[in-house]
Amino acid sequence: MTLPAGFAGDVQLITLIAGYVFILCKASGWVGEGSELLLLIPSVSGIVGSVVLPIAGQLPDAAVVLFSGMGERCSEAATPA
Repeated sequence: MTLPAGFAGDVQLITLIAGYVFILCKASGWVGEGSELLLLIPSVSGIVGSVVLPIAGQLPDAAVVLFSGMGERCSEAATPA
């Protein structure tokens, strides 16, 4: 599936990018807020600070990598040129 050429395709592409950025920004904020709330629990604050926070910080980056590799041409993108 490809976007149409010309102005209509450009508008669709910009809309998709804007939606994608909005979702990633909101998700990143929610992960950060949830991680900070976990630090308020004294019994798990050591584990949260050393294990959960680094993993939670990488979730948005992992989403970018995951979704950039999905699609019809995933095998073409993975092979070096």
